[in-house]
Amino acid sequence: MAQAKPITTQKLKSWFLAGDKDLTMLRAQLTVLSGQLPMMYGILLISSWVLAYTHMFIAPDWLTLYLPAIATVIVVLRSIDWLRLDPASITEQQALARVRAVIKLSVIISIAFTAWSLMLFEYGDALDKAHVSFYMAVTVISCIFCLGSLPQAALIVTIVVNGTFVSFFLFSDTAFFQAAAVNVTLVCVGMMFVMRQSYRHFCHMVEEQVRSKQLIEVNERLANRDSLTDLANRRAFYNALERQCMEACQSEKTIAAGAIDLDGFKPINDMYGHMVGDVLLKQVGQRLQTLSHHIPGVVFFRVGGDEFSLIISNPGSCEDCRLIGEQICTILQRPFDIDNSEVSISATVGIAHFDPEIDSFQDVMEKADFALYRGKRTERGTCTIFSEHLHREQRRGVQVQHALKSGRLSEEISPVFQPIVDIVHDRVIAVEALARWNCVSLGNVAPSEFIPIAETSGCVADITKIMFEKSLAAARDWPSALQLSINLSAMDVSNEDLLMWIYQRIARSDIAPQRINLEVTETALGAESSKGEQHLRLFRNLGCGVSLDDFGVGYSSLSRLHHLPLTKIKIDKSFVTDMHREARNFKIVKSLLTLARDIELDCIVEGVETEQELMLLRELQVKMVQGYYYSKPVTQEHLLELLSQNDDLSAEGIRQSA
Repeated sequence: MAQAKPITTQKLKSWFLAGDKDLTMLRAQLTVLSGQLPMMYGILLISSWVLAYTHMFIAPDWLTLYLPAIATVIVVLRSIDWLRLDPASITEQQALARVRAVIKLSVIISIAFTAWSLMLFEYGDALDKAHVSFYMAVTVISCIFCLGSLPQAALIVTIVVNGTFVSFFLFSDTAFFQAAAVNVTLVCVGMMFVMRQSYRHFCHMVEEQVRSKQLIEVNERLANRDSLTDLANRRAFYNALERQCMEACQSEKTIAAGAIDLDGFKPINDMYGHMVGDVLLKQVGQRLQTLSHHIPGVVFFRVGGDEFSLIISNPGSCEDCRLIGEQICTILQRPFDIDNSEVSISATVGIAHFDPEIDSFQDVMEKADFALYRGKRTERGTCTIFSEHLHREQRRGVQVQHALKSGRLSEEISPVFQPIVDIVHDRVIAVEALARWNCVSLGNVAPSEFIPIAETSGCVADITKIMFEKSLAAARDWPSALQLSINLSAMDVSNEDLLMWIYQRIARSDIAPQRINLEVTETALGAESSKGEQHLRLFRNLGCGVSLDDFGVGYSSLSRLHHLPLTKIKIDKSFVTDMHREARNFKIVKSLLTLARDIELDCIVEGVETEQELMLLRELQVKMVQGYYYSKPVTQEHLLELLSQNDDLSAEGIRQSA
């Protein structure tokens, strides 16, 4: 029991000094006090001047004039100080000091006003004395309620003022004052009970507000944070970009936005599974976060899949942005360690400055996306800055897109045909149909320009249908031994309605299915296109051939390649060019030919332009080639003319005639 007293005393002291409050509770108390204390001071001041006025001619001036005047100055200064207080901006130490100051001042003020009241009690008649007792009992009680959010101060005022009142008047000779003392005692007891309950509700309300705020913060984090990489997500990116663009429009602040796409992620994800892909994405996020700590003003976001974005505050010149982009590319080119195995990818970055005079936040992101798209087409693994040149190219793309949707494609799109040659027997065995677009408003538009735009704008299916109709019509005039090869884009292979239309068109055509070959790219036969594979098997069952176009430039899994519904592969022309001078290209073509033979597929080599290339391909025992050496793509009229001059379809005859 000897130790109980110091512990209790310490707890009591801590409670009276408000030492057990956290910052949230202290700020909540100060917020209430900043509104209620000026009101309390006003009540106390007005009531005190009224009491002083009733005693002005019966009590000394120092009691009725000078002391109230001094109290007025102090109270007004304190009220102004409280009205100017911003509880949300002060620190825990400042808040604690404020609360403790209120508790200490409550002692001083309650003693001062109680002493002043009792000194006035000595003057005047019974009515004046009753006024003093009324002032102490009622006016000060109303002030106590103003301190309800700080029970320490309220209790001190209750003990000092009303304790003195009860002690003084209970033992007086007047029954009125004795009765008043009893009434005030009951009021004090009830008042303290109500205040205790009110303070409990106040504390509970503050705690609920804290919990609610925490829940909001958690929900906000979940809504704006990518759970895998811990980077801010797509929603947070567009909110931040819109906010910073608005700030840039209203100030001299500048910003730039960027888009990042991982090159080579999809093959890794397809080959090793989504769990490995997730680990890789997580490590990418960690590297980007580390980089953001070393580059001021740069924030990274994951906007979906293997796509990331960034915002650069006050980015400086285009060269500064390029350096940031190159750092991103460099840090992501380093091998990743996943399950003690090294995995390598690269990243392509597109960055665009925000122009507050002409751009919206959507515009700057479209520019960054276009720079990324341009980089992926021309310089993968590097950073591309949106420039005036790209701006002109972007405008051109918009013009092409509008022209594609003009409704005149059936008149403007036409096929040209390039022979495919069997160099073993020196015969033309097939022709590939290639789309050409002579636009009324734009003139001749290259396939490399309009096909990607058609794919992204949803017009490629219309082009495919037009090409099928016109190519099948053209093939009716060819020798029956000549096959027709037609390209399908990646979008086409995933378009079930289009594939069914093509299937029915071939089945109803007077061209034998065995004369028709469909060419698809490696991208079109990715890991997630199982339906596309099933549909292509339907074409194989119908009798059509299926070729894998541009083989060698994609990421085909060799284990999957053997099971795809293919009859041929076409080696991309990029490996054939200069193969008589580049030993590396020669070895690649040789390896691809060996692979084709091993999986029992015919092989066509594209892009043959010189006799030296043809001689090397003969050495490698290539059977089929295609390229300018024999003929450029020609119109139907020109092709018919060549065929009429070469009844036996001699490849050499076609070459000389062309």
